[in-house]
Amino acid sequence: MKISREAQRMMGFFIWAGFIIVLIVGSCAKPVAPTGGAKDTTPPFVEEAAPPNYSTNFDRKKIEIEFNEFIQLEGVDQKLIVSPPMKEDPNIDNRGKSVIIELRDTLKENTTYKLYFGDAIVDLHESNPLKNFQYVFSTGNVVDSMKVSGKLVHAKNKKPASDVFVMLYAEKRDSVPMKKRPLYLTKTDEQGIFELTNLKDTTYKIFALNDVNANYKYDLPNEKIAFSDSIIQPREVAKTKSFKAADTAKQDSLKMPSGDSLKSPAEDSLKPTDDIAASGDTLDKVSNDTLTLSLFRDRDTTLKITNSTLKKDEKVLLGFNKPLDSLKLNALKPEMKPEWYIPEWNRSKDSVLLWLTDFNSDSLVFTFDMDSVLTDTLTFTYFKESEKEDSKEPGLKINPLLQNNVQIPIHPLRLEFSRPLSDTIGTDSLNLFSTEDTTMVSFEQEGIREVIINNSWDEEMNYRLYIPDSTFTDIYGVANDSTIIDFSTKPPSEFGTLIINTTVPDDTLNPTNYIAKLMSSDEKKTLETMNFNRDTTLKFKFLEPGKYKLKVIVDDNRNKVWDSGLYIKHDQPEAIIYFEKAIEIMANWEVEYDWKIKP
Repeated sequence: MKISREAQRMMGFFIWAGFIIVLIVGSCAKPVAPTGGAKDTTPPFVEEAAPPNYSTNFDRKKIEIEFNEFIQLEGVDQKLIVSPPMKEDPNIDNRGKSVIIELRDTLKENTTYKLYFGDAIVDLHESNPLKNFQYVFSTGNVVDSMKVSGKLVHAKNKKPASDVFVMLYAEKRDSVPMKKRPLYLTKTDEQGIFELTNLKDTTYKIFALNDVNANYKYDLPNEKIAFSDSIIQPREVAKTKSFKAADTAKQDSLKMPSGDSLKSPAEDSLKPTDDIAASGDTLDKVSNDTLTLSLFRDRDTTLKITNSTLKKDEKVLLGFNKPLDSLKLNALKPEMKPEWYIPEWNRSKDSVLLWLTDFNSDSLVFTFDMDSVLTDTLTFTYFKESEKEDSKEPGLKINPLLQNNVQIPIHPLRLEFSRPLSDTIGTDSLNLFSTEDTTMVSFEQEGIREVIINNSWDEEMNYRLYIPDSTFTDIYGVANDSTIIDFSTKPPSEFGTLIINTTVPDDTLNPTNYIAKLMSSDEKKTLETMNFNRDTTLKFKFLEPGKYKLKVIVDDNRNKVWDSGLYIKHDQPEAIIYFEKAIEIMANWEVEYDWKIKP
């Protein structure tokens, strides 16, 4: 078919018009990451820095670091660590492929600075982080090259303490962490590992701080701390063995400045300063490649009430910040009889439940004297939620202390009551039914809310204990309802036994007390506690099959509880040592280990 010249001209016009429209739309389109293919998992890397990383004789106010791709900053205000700290934090900005750093503080002479970004620098599209990136420079002729590394753990359970500041000070006085900002600092990672690099070749005081108010000073009682009893001697980076290799940015991504910029200072760094001798600190130096610090909250030496609660109108709960030896109370309002309360202490003697025997009011005021040290007055007000509310729970409840309704054959059966028992008991024996027999069993009261039944329990037997109505009465005159308790026994073959042969340091003249605690694998439940002060065989019998943990508290002051540290007196928290092997108990098996305990 023949096409006219006019039609050809029109077709050419439309083709050119379409081509121009495609160009315009393409130039206005928003750039997006290409679709398809493998996901980008490569972090950005440094193309160039001005001035170069690890520069010496640094005198700039502005640093520009250019990367190979577009980047963004994530949480840089929280993640950036400047060491030594500056009075005014640097201003950090992101422009395309670059990070711009503006220094607003006056730099110290002959000082190596480190700007540690952590994982705050990520690529634009996939947020792949450049981990542990740091920019280092020196205002002097050399970049300091020494290092201190170690691990920080929680004193109470030995678990890693993460995101905690670890600080170094040139001064060795005890008051320095309270008054001055550190000379160097870093933060622990998820495993509690810390590493302070680019240090001067001299000795330091080391201090860890959970800095609640973010001022780099230990000035709040709820801030957790850790310290070393010895001064710290850093080591050469190349020779240091750390707990974990640092995942820093590759140095070959930045050209090192010419010259011997990593040369160590030629000064005698082993000579202790006058400040050490003046403060009375030990001159022992600790090897930082095996340094472990224990994080704790300073124990409060001032006796205080930490909790005071009036529960309904029958009991008052008092908690203290330390164990008590004595407590005297005097009721002021309302007027009550001399024996107006019955105390129920917890095992650690730092909490007491006061069962009120003579109280029928909407308020309570009494004075107390704790260990003849602290005297004060407490006031409580009780409000009923409704006029129909009965302050006393209906009936006296009875709870058998059994696990999965199983009674251990060699143990007594323990019954716990919801309130203290009176002296009035309706009988001296109870009906016990079994699959084979019916018998009467005697019982005895232990403590103010427990009754124990000693009996020769048969193996693989089902039992039913019947407690008639009004057998027991509490101090308020409320009796129990008739109660049936079903339980059973297992044969010894369904349990396991753990035997630990302990060896402790010989200290005949002043033996240390050790507290062994057998716990569930998640440490939420303590199953058994034993105290010993010499080489001992610990035997844990009738254990359910499963996994367990075992720890020992080195009870230095022999008060049978774990004590935290006291920094001002150089008291470390009492050591806790975990049995390192996995403990798994199987039915009808006896597991035996030797354990040499080294405090």
